[in-house]
Amino acid sequence: MKYDERQVKRDQAGKHASGPAGRREAGCVTVVLHGAAGERLQTIHYRRMPERRKATLQQQLETETARILAVQADLKRVLLTDGAEPNWSLLTEYVRLDLPIASGGSEASCKTLATQRLKQSGMAWTQAGGQAILTLRSLSQSDRCWQPAWELLRSDFRKTVVVGHTSTTSPARALQEHAHQLHPFRDQLSFSALPLAE
Repeated sequence: MKYDERQVKRDQAGKHASGPAGRREAGCVTVVLHGAAGERLQTIHYRRMPERRKATLQQQLETETARILAVQADLKRVLLTDGAEPNWSLLTEYVRLDLPIASGGSEASCKTLATQRLKQSGMAWTQAGGQAILTLRSLSQSDRCWQPAWELLRSDFRKTVVVGHTSTTSPARALQEHAHQLHPFRDQLSFSALPLAE
C-alpha cells in the first residue's frame, strides 16, 4: 500500500525522478552577500552529507542568517531555492525588483565542492569521512579566514597517532616475515622500494 501511495506522489505534475530508490543526496547551500550596486561582497558555502530532512544544513543556515542580521539588520534578503516551478513566481518578482538572482555560482559550487571530489570512480564514503571532506572544502572555498575556522574544527579532524615499535626486528624484516607467513610459496620478496627498508 505504501509503495502505491509513493508512486502516485512521484507521478504528480512537477515531480521528477531523483535517482534510484534509496539514493540520498548531499545538501548544498550558498550564502552570497551583495553590495548596494549588486557587486558580490562575500560568499559562504555549506555542504552536508545526506541526512534526514537536511536538519543540520537548515540549522547552519538559520545560525548564519542570524549572525549576519545581528551585524546589519537592514539587509534585504533574497531567498532562492532550486528552479522548481513553484519558485518561479519568486524569481519573477526578484527580476522585477532588479535583485541578483543568478544561481550559477551556487550550482557550480555544488559541482566543485561535492561532485568533483566525492563522486570519482570507485569512491564510497562513510558519513563522517564524506562530511570531513565537505566541511574542509566548503571552508576553503568560502570567503572566510582559515585560521579561526580551523581552530574550531581541528579537534574533530586532528587525531594523535602513536606508532610503537617494540620488536628488535626492523619494520622491513617484520613485514617480510609476515608476508612469508601469508605466502610461504614465495621465497624471494623484495621490499627495497618501501621507505621502511633497511
